[in-house]
Amino acid sequence: MAATGPPAYKKKVQSCYELICQKKIRQAETELLKLNKKHKDVPSVKALSIWNSVMQQKNYEAIGELSTFLESMKVMEDDDQVPIIVASAFKSLGKTDKAAEAFGIFADRFGRPNYYLQYFDFLVKAFKFDEQAKVAMKMYHHEKSSLVNKIRLSVAKFIQAASQKSSKDREMGFHFAIKLAEKIFTEENEQDYLSYYISVIERRKNEYYDKRLIINEEKEVLIQWKYPTGFEAFNKIMFNAENEKNLIIDVKNSPKSLDERKIDFSNALKKLRTPPHYLEKWDDAFQKMLAVFQLDPECAVFEDFAILIQDLQEEDRKRQLPADALFSCIRFLQIVTQDYRIGTLVQRINEYVERFGHQVDTIHHIIPIFDTLSKEDQDVVLSNNDKILSIFHKYVSKYETYFQDGAQPENFVKGVFILDSDDITALMSTYVPTTSENMMIAYYQRLLFAELMKNSFRCDTPPKCEDLEKFVNKWNKVVNILANCEISSGEASLLITEIVRVCADGFWKLYIKFHNAVYLELLICFLIKQRNRSSTPNQVIRLILLNCCLELGYAQTALKIYEEMDIRPLQIESMGFLCDYALESVGRFDDAYKFYETMSTNYREFMMEMEEAMIFPYREGRLEQVLEILTKVAENMNSVQRAVQYSRRRFLDAVLYSKSISELHECLLREGWPTEHPYDHRDFQLFLQNLPVQEPLYTAFKQSRSYCLCVAEISIVRTLCSFLIIILEHKNGDENIGKLSLERFHLEHYFNLINAGFSAEQKEHQQVGQMAISISNSFNSRVIAPFISLIKLFVDKVSELFAQKSYSTESILKTLPSLADYRTFFNQVSAIIYGAFREKYNYGVRLEALAATVKMSNYVAQFLAVTYNAIGVCLNVNSETFKSTKKFKQLYERFRFYAIELRLIVDLVNSLTDKFNKRLTAIQNFYKDVPESKVTLVAISQFCEHRHSDLQLSLSHLRKHQTFSSLTRLGLIKG
Repeated sequence: MAATGPPAYKKKVQSCYELICQKKIRQAETELLKLNKKHKDVPSVKALSIWNSVMQQKNYEAIGELSTFLESMKVMEDDDQVPIIVASAFKSLGKTDKAAEAFGIFADRFGRPNYYLQYFDFLVKAFKFDEQAKVAMKMYHHEKSSLVNKIRLSVAKFIQAASQKSSKDREMGFHFAIKLAEKIFTEENEQDYLSYYISVIERRKNEYYDKRLIINEEKEVLIQWKYPTGFEAFNKIMFNAENEKNLIIDVKNSPKSLDERKIDFSNALKKLRTPPHYLEKWDDAFQKMLAVFQLDPECAVFEDFAILIQDLQEEDRKRQLPADALFSCIRFLQIVTQDYRIGTLVQRINEYVERFGHQVDTIHHIIPIFDTLSKEDQDVVLSNNDKILSIFHKYVSKYETYFQDGAQPENFVKGVFILDSDDITALMSTYVPTTSENMMIAYYQRLLFAELMKNSFRCDTPPKCEDLEKFVNKWNKVVNILANCEISSGEASLLITEIVRVCADGFWKLYIKFHNAVYLELLICFLIKQRNRSSTPNQVIRLILLNCCLELGYAQTALKIYEEMDIRPLQIESMGFLCDYALESVGRFDDAYKFYETMSTNYREFMMEMEEAMIFPYREGRLEQVLEILTKVAENMNSVQRAVQYSRRRFLDAVLYSKSISELHECLLREGWPTEHPYDHRDFQLFLQNLPVQEPLYTAFKQSRSYCLCVAEISIVRTLCSFLIIILEHKNGDENIGKLSLERFHLEHYFNLINAGFSAEQKEHQQVGQMAISISNSFNSRVIAPFISLIKLFVDKVSELFAQKSYSTESILKTLPSLADYRTFFNQVSAIIYGAFREKYNYGVRLEALAATVKMSNYVAQFLAVTYNAIGVCLNVNSETFKSTKKFKQLYERFRFYAIELRLIVDLVNSLTDKFNKRLTAIQNFYKDVPESKVTLVAISQFCEHRHSDLQLSLSHLRKHQTFSSLTRLGLIKG
């Protein structure tokens, strides 16, 4: 059936559609008014009006109207503009699946090829693999001679097979995809593509035997690992036995049977018998071995693993294991107690250090295991490494003085040189450098390895200043030598980066152990000096410097470093997560809100670009490119980073910005992240104090803790917003008030998880009783706990209050929290804030405590306002008249007391802010006008130059958002 409306009318609809696409909302609204005068009942005009409303408001009502219109399309006459408009509206909301449904309805009803084509493309973007395969089959049957239809169907069938849940279904799917391709590609000019298609499936199907193409689940990791990952690690660290039943939603698959696990392990061993032997393959086999052992401790999986190690060693000409195999052997020896005739743990570690201790970026893997050795065994390994160092030093020492000063020694010979025969004999199986450049790298890499193994800063008392100076000067000297000697810039740069990481790790450990910000300030000066040394930006130095500034509350300096980087790629690769809480934690809430919006926009644009990029490879049959894009999108589509940023922005919007009761209600009803959302942890970047540790299991351990803390934070924000919504929507006799008790349980549960997480952090670093170090989490500060307790008390009382069948002023006053109880919580807040300034906490922790107090005070103010208003609804009077009505005057006085106490706590924040500001004013900027030749003083000067203004800027922002407009509007306090 032809679309309604004459051509001129359709042109106006198209013009208005383009205006909305370009976000020219006012112009679009003007054109819509003209269209609605004559064509308001035309479906395409209705669709445009709804979309324009969604773009303006994005509230629950507008989105609901759009969903209703989508349902009406099932009985609507054919109009080719309608599905385009509706799909674009849903796409703008990030609902690609609903956009696909808009075309799907018309495709099934009217059978137009263009509808099916658009339907298929949106199904691709929505990851609906089964549906897209069905649609591709329909399109093929509609026009079997079309090569594009054949290619589209073949790709859809392959992707569908790779995404099936069970390995059996995936195997059958690949077999069917090949048979189908052989059936449809029968023309001579199609045989090249058929060969390519089959070869890709044969090459890639093993990759998808053990895992699906799209993985939204946590990887199953067992407790036998020293550092477990995912939620098991979280449980092990954060939970006591009695509350292990109350877990965050578990997103893992159900455990496999013993037979399935044995088959998986056998297949993993087979893969390791054919090179190359990547560490990922060994890790996979190790996991599967433990998975079998978990269910059957009497099985022979350990023997099978040991036999593989023996066989690989026998196959080698020198009877030596490759690096990855040797490291996996060491892991294996760490967990077993029986002798499997593959050497002892100390023997294998000694071999690893001897053979591979010279390699850049590999030494960190062995350190956590080395630390488990006895003192005697450690001395054996260290002694052997020192022996190698002494031999190497003979060939390096004569050049050190020259290169340290930037001079070039006359006798520095590049190219091949030969060691003394006695030294070659002494080195045995050790790597023997054959050029002066390789010797320099090998020597200083081993020196760095020795530093890590000796762990210079493993001390019970703070190190002396001269010891720190000696440590820094030692490695500054090495960096100067490597920067000045004429060796491969790539190798020298890698080693310099390793040195910076190790030095940073040492200072971070001192800071965490002794909780003295001086160590981080020293580290910042060291990093600035290294940054100034090279004209080529070093990403690692920037990132560690960024993290130090975040820790100490230097938000503006951190953002300046961040802005020097390419913000959009960093957002997609998740480094933006390091910076997103910096502004909020120091009280710059307006800037934080804008930052969250920017990051979400960048993320959304990236996802849309990647989705669009999938379409053409599908049509052209480029399987490898389809897989690459799908995998990248899958790793980002459920980003926990994006979810946290969305939650923080939503919370700031709800509690800090002036709103009427109706505006607050609308704000809270905006769509958020569903409780069951399967957040993907793969985009989650660790905090960079842990960057020096590259051992993958330790990394996963830290990552899982941070990931789960973020999930808890998202849940708390959702719960706090739910409290306000339930109270706002309460009416007399409303049974929904019972939801408050359930939401209260959620609040207590998730906040306990966060407390447990930070307690574990404190316990690990022996900081019990002190404030936790700054971590990107809105509920990190200790000052949050009294506010949460107060909120739980109010929720209990409000639940009891609104459950009453009749209301009176006396019963309401009796049910509400007493004045004494209310004041108790604020006394606790005051004590914590004073404690933060009394103890020697860093500036970042102090600013965070003040900012958290302002933020949570604003939430309590909103809670009081909606409760006050709800009581008025229950009493069938306007709450604003409580003050002037004698019978309700006591209610007004009670809430006025609540409001005044809230104001007093903010006055305390302002008082401490003034004192803090005076203290900062007393701090002088040192080393001004330092000559450039004094590189160390230049670095110190640059650090001091920005610290003062940075902190003062943050303090000035703390005075904003203290008006409590929701309480002022009700007359409870003065503006």
